[in-house]
Amino acid sequence: MKESKEYKEYLESDDWKHIRANKIEEANGICEQCGWPLGNSVPHVHHESYDNLGHEEPEDLKVLHTYCHERKHPHMKEVKKDD
Repeated sequence: MKESKEYKEYLESDDWKHIRANKIEEANGICEQCGWPLGNSVPHVHHESYDNLGHEEPEDLKVLHTYCHERKHPHMKEVKKDD
C-alpha cells in the first residue's frame, strides 16, 4: 500500500495508538509471524488488510519483528516502527 496523507495521519492518531498498544499487549511478547519472542525489539503492527482501516478487526493486524515486517514489504527499504 502506498502511504497516503490520510493513512500517515491515522498512524499518528490516538485511535491508532490505542489499537496498536492493545494488539501488542495481546501478542504477549511474541512475533505473530515467526513465533519467536520479540525481546527488546520495537514491535511492528502490520495491517494484513486495509479494508477496515480505522475500525480494524483482530485478524486485520499482526504484531511482528522488524525483520518479519520488512519481509511483508520487500519493496520498502525502511519500515517505520508504527506500521
